[in-house]
Amino acid sequence: MRDFILGTAGHIDHGKTELIARLTGRRTERFPEERIRGMTIDIGFSSLELPCGKVLGIVDVPGHERFIDNMLVGSAGVDLALLVVAADEGIKEQTREHFEILKLLEVKDGLIVITKKDLVDEELLEYLKEEIKDFVKGSFLENNPIICASSVTGEGLEEILEVLNEKVELLYSKEYDDNEKPFRLFIDRKFKIKGFGLVVTGTVYSGSVRVGDSLEITPFKDAIRVKNLESHFNKVQEGHTGMRLAVNINTTLDENFITRGKVLVEKNYYKESTKFVGFLNVLDSYENLKNNKRVHLYVGSSSSVCRLSFEGSPSEGKMSYIVKLSCQNPVCAVRGDKFILRDPSAKKTLGGGIILDNEQIKLKDLSKYLNDKPIIDKKDLSSNIVQVVKRKGIMELFDLAKKVNYKAEYVRKFISETTLNVFENEGKVYLFSSDYQKDLLERLENIIFEIESKNPFQTQISKEEILKKLDSPIAQNIIDKYAKKKGYLVDKTYLLKERVSDEVLTMVDEVEKDIKNLGFFVLPLDELGLKYKDKKAFNSAIATLKRSQKIFQVSISPEIYIHFSNLEKLVNLLKEFFQKSNELSVSDFKDLTNTTRKFSIPLLEFCDKMGFTKRIGNVRQKGKKL
Repeated sequence: MRDFILGTAGHIDHGKTELIARLTGRRTERFPEERIRGMTIDIGFSSLELPCGKVLGIVDVPGHERFIDNMLVGSAGVDLALLVVAADEGIKEQTREHFEILKLLEVKDGLIVITKKDLVDEELLEYLKEEIKDFVKGSFLENNPIICASSVTGEGLEEILEVLNEKVELLYSKEYDDNEKPFRLFIDRKFKIKGFGLVVTGTVYSGSVRVGDSLEITPFKDAIRVKNLESHFNKVQEGHTGMRLAVNINTTLDENFITRGKVLVEKNYYKESTKFVGFLNVLDSYENLKNNKRVHLYVGSSSSVCRLSFEGSPSEGKMSYIVKLSCQNPVCAVRGDKFILRDPSAKKTLGGGIILDNEQIKLKDLSKYLNDKPIIDKKDLSSNIVQVVKRKGIMELFDLAKKVNYKAEYVRKFISETTLNVFENEGKVYLFSSDYQKDLLERLENIIFEIESKNPFQTQISKEEILKKLDSPIAQNIIDKYAKKKGYLVDKTYLLKERVSDEVLTMVDEVEKDIKNLGFFVLPLDELGLKYKDKKAFNSAIATLKRSQKIFQVSISPEIYIHFSNLEKLVNLLKEFFQKSNELSVSDFKDLTNTTRKFSIPLLEFCDKMGFTKRIGNVRQKGKKL
């Protein structure tokens, strides 16, 4: 189940509030000053019962530039836009800024109303219609109705109702998964009612809530019990996404901490953060974008001063960036939330976009989020899950659910649709990528190699030592995979391998001597092993020499090794050569090692890999590790 919100937009004194009053029969001003001055100062709320039987929530926003902060609070969570232009004034400054904000918030549908029709003639109305068509061209309002109306005579009101009825019926005909998300309501008002106590109001961003539920207000963990719920002046037992909701709460939390911008949420799912990654669209009209710029961030009813940073420098024609936002005050925002940025010095909106992550990252890692916006726009939860997990490597199911902003039990249904690996341990479910598993296996091999190098003949390795070094919730699973692959045994305490036999120990010395005597004439293993009848013992001898770092692998295919003493000689020869020359050719290397091309090429490629040399075209230069 889902409800929808209509939000007004337009310049000051263009008749937004009067139009809503005529449509609904209810005025939205809450302060005496607003009625005295004839100007909306803060957001107002109303509702409209449509012919289809559905009730449309309405948020009326102030049109004065001084109250743009309040306008941004009201516009957050809007499903339909009502762009109002006065017939006697036309498109003005705040018409433009409000419209830009609606586009940045990715509002998908709406209508345009020319108010005060009774003040101008038909010729001027037709001219204004054409001007508005040009103004909204290429936007979500292109091809949408432009209705001329008057709050004085009532002209146009029936047509507005018909259009809204049609659009709301279309919205209700679609499927939504918002109620599969945890409950979240951005607080925009609080007040006390005698006999009932504290009430907070806001638009439900996601999820649902029932009377009697236990919630929390971020960042506080104090339990908050829902005593009563009310929507559009009617008591309800349940509130859901898109609903304007008044929540009567019972809490031990100091009510001074409950302010506009705080968020009433389902327990254990949400947190505040001061670090965000976002996809930012910069307005064409904004020409003062700078790195590390001080800006104002708006998300829901929350706001904070923050620093805007991105990789590189602003370039002409580039209007979108992956950005890092470092906030002065913590904000409760999650992946998928829309945001607006304003320039406080210029007093204008610079852009807006979508939150991609709510944790600290390094500036150089912003490029890892380049594909996130299209994935979020697709609304494909499986792709979303894969993208988040692949970037992290591994995630526990509940942490993943919080990251993608869905309930854990719902996320679990989509795991089978992904390419991710799943491992359950001690009641927790972990999802990890194939790359993460591969990296962990490589780390395990390096750890075991390091341990065995110190004592190549030991027959057991402490599992505790390996687990500590791997530091992963799936470490045991990786050890089991490795043991199966290598033919090791695993018990509660140790990773066990076969004891090195006396035959192998005898062969170790002989094989080592053969490899050492080869010098730089490195032979493939299958040629080297021709003289040995016991191939299993020969392979065990090679493995033992490798673990003890007596030999080093030059090439995998074919499998070639060099003795450590010969490798030291090679390194010294290269050092001496590069003291006299900056470039080393294949011919130079053949002379240096007194070998043929057959042996020189694999050795040169090994030197490149080890960092002793660096290949530039057909020559080598001194490497960083030399």
